[in-house]
Amino acid sequence: RRSSDLLSPAELKVFLGINLTMTYIKYPRTRMYWSSNPGLRQNLIADPMPVNRFDEIKRYLHFADNNSQSANGDRFFKLRPVLDVLQERFLKAVTPEEFHAIDEKIIPFKGQHSSKQYIPKKTKPWEFKVWVRAGSSGYTYRFELYQGANGGRGDVGDLGMAADVVVRLCSDIYHNGHKVFFDNFFCSI
Repeated sequence: RRSSDLLSPAELKVFLGINLTMTYIKYPRTRMYWSSNPGLRQNLIADPMPVNRFDEIKRYLHFADNNSQSANGDRFFKLRPVLDVLQERFLKAVTPEEFHAIDEKIIPFKGQHSSKQYIPKKTKPWEFKVWVRAGSSGYTYRFELYQGANGGRGDVGDLGMAADVVVRLCSDIYHNGHKVFFDNFFCSI
């Protein structure tokens, strides 16, 4: 392997920045950002990295070893290291507010994944569902990607799957005087 093929931390930051920018400036095809047509070309994306290098990083970037997949049923095991770091950083970044809400967040997704949900009445019917605990400011403190009825969370407790979500998402604020709100999906009489 050539040293020029290795991904440096600086190049990874550029790659992640390009991906973030692409969520705000949406084109139907990735290569259009590097177009030779000045009306289409996005210099903010195209100048820091050539399209072939972007495609190469996108193809080979992995956050977990595919051969070390554990048998715990986690459908997001390939992203788990990144998700765990994000979760840790979200919690450490700010002091929790007094009021919190738990609800679902929907992330549209066109690709293939076993945890993708189909909701026909939505404008974008294929999506990921994420359980989120957010403060009254809108800041996300905790999140958990939904993995289907039997996915990734272990045994369902006596309270049921939805109530278990509330307990897991509030584990870091238990007995600290916070007020948590949620709709009737998460509780029953």
